[in-house]
Amino acid sequence: MPKARMVKCPECGDEFGLEDYLEIGDTCFCVSCDTELKITKLDPPQVEVVQPLDDESDFDEEGDEDIEEF
Repeated sequence: MPKARMVKCPECGDEFGLEDYLEIGDTCFCVSCDTELKITKLDPPQVEVVQPLDDESDFDEEGDEDIEEF
């Protein structure tokens, strides 16, 4: 029987097992704090916190001055 791949969450410090089908580049969620994590290494397993996208970055700070009106 294969040994479970255990990893420590960099956000909360809790340890949990990775599913066998996960590979480098896949994402998973910490079972304790629900932080999204990206797998960066498998032997030994390592993960890093996925940084949320800044949805506001698509908008000008001044508003919608660059929008052309028709």
